[in-house]
Amino acid sequence: MKVKKYERTAAAKKERLFITAFGRANISRWTYFRGSIYYVSTTTANWPASRNYCLSKGADLVVINDNFVRGFNRKAWIGLYKSGYAWRWVDGSILSPSYWAPREPNNLRNREDRVELKFYNQVRSWNDEPWTTSNFWICEKKVSFMVLTTCKNKVSTNKVP
Repeated sequence: MKVKKYERTAAAKKERLFITAFGRANISRWTYFRGSIYYVSTTTANWPASRNYCLSKGADLVVINDNFVRGFNRKAWIGLYKSGYAWRWVDGSILSPSYWAPREPNNLRNREDRVELKFYNQVRSWNDEPWTTSNFWICEKKVSFMVLTTCKNKVSTNKVP
């Protein structure tokens, strides 16, 4: 019982720190999960415009390292694009692992160089699409929290995961 109470207290502290660090007005419609905050758009745009929106908020299109995005409940752009013959994430990393839908990527008409979550209720849901397609998008912003602690007139900072 004490552990659960501690976890709730720690989560509440983390949330207060997050609000303080990011600003209450800026967090509406953003969701915290595993060290990042996420925004799912309510409008559609092509891939470059979607990315520009994220960048304007200090974020970028989401980079996916596991199947957590199944909870986003809509088709949306992610931060994966084709560079030459390789698929790259917006953070510069090479694609690994992948969650392509069956028979994807197919580069239909040799124009599909960006990636969307097509089937949000399936793990293997990625689909390549032309960058001109209008779609919802998911922004991701990595966050870290700094906690100030004082002990005998000394101040130290500790990162909270």
